[in-house]
Amino acid sequence: GEFLYIVNSSADKAATVSVDGGYALLDLENPEVSACGGKLTIGPMSSVMLVKETDKTKLSRRRGAPAAVRDVTSAFRYTGSSANCLTVDYVSVSFDGKNYEKPAYIYAANERLIKSGYNGGLWLKYAFTVRDSLKIVDILFEKLQFKSVAVNGKEAAIRQSDTDVFFCELTANDIQVGENELVMHVDYFQKPSVKRILFDPDVMESLKNCIVIDTEIESVYILGDFAVYADRNLSALKHVNGTARLQQKGFAHFAGRLTFAGELDTDVTSAALKLSGRYMTADITVNGRYAGLMTLSDTLDLSAYLVKGKNTVEITLTSSLRNRMGPHHAAGFVDTWGVGHGQFTMQGTWEDGASPRFDAGYSLVDFGLDKIEFVELTGFSA
Repeated sequence: GEFLYIVNSSADKAATVSVDGGYALLDLENPEVSACGGKLTIGPMSSVMLVKETDKTKLSRRRGAPAAVRDVTSAFRYTGSSANCLTVDYVSVSFDGKNYEKPAYIYAANERLIKSGYNGGLWLKYAFTVRDSLKIVDILFEKLQFKSVAVNGKEAAIRQSDTDVFFCELTANDIQVGENELVMHVDYFQKPSVKRILFDPDVMESLKNCIVIDTEIESVYILGDFAVYADRNLSALKHVNGTARLQQKGFAHFAGRLTFAGELDTDVTSAALKLSGRYMTADITVNGRYAGLMTLSDTLDLSAYLVKGKNTVEITLTSSLRNRMGPHHAAGFVDTWGVGHGQFTMQGTWEDGASPRFDAGYSLVDFGLDKIEFVELTGFSA
């Protein structure tokens, strides 16, 4: 049949278009159609597909029409999550293992070392503070040419991480209340060509894009059962109030899976769950039975799993890696749906440890559910 595909290419402005009454809005994920009225608003960098109305599309719309929508957000409570994370992206550098420079942003340290032409032994100290007693944490970091790795002065055994082939990890059993430190002794090496290609203004961009940096200092990630609030200390998790903006409620650098559970009382069994918020995916369980996965759709039909009366619903969100990996410090950065290398490194702008493109604060995006709705359907059947 006839269809229209409409794209809003603006990065920050919604677009409103007038729609002929003979078209219906097609949801390619379900797939379902719905009335779109005389005007349609399309969000930034978004698109819609319209199909020509037929008797079949009109019938499909009637079958799934909502009879009532109930906001049930307050019925849900946090019940657990995978390991939390603190991203440590400041490092103190030493050339003798005794005298350390003041902490610097990792990419400021990288650029200074490359420009200096230094090759040889290097000690990297990452510090983090624990407010409440912790038994064990894991520490995740990218591979370098390690000579040794120590936590609070005790050499630690490192192992291959399941996270990624280029990552290692260790388990720290002697974390103490107060300041803790991870120290890596590495063999630092950089070919002379790296400095020339990165910082010589006569080198073409195509060559810069092909470069391999021999040694690159990166963030480390502290993982465990703790919370990270505004003071960036590792603390015991307080009561999680609500389901939205979890990055402000102890999950600043969280990347993983987090669950909310609630009890819904209903006298209808033809209904759907609708989620509004920012997350990657949501797994839904109803009365102990897996009901499905939400990916590109924000609504899931629960009719096959509901009973009249009380129903226990669990929502397990999977986050992106954005709040763990960044970019965290790009000055003036507006969080669109894409990022670039320069928003992490501020390459070529560092002078004496400072860059006009660096913001010492931490840019974090929303994670969580702004609204959870229980959508009762008419149950119309063709």
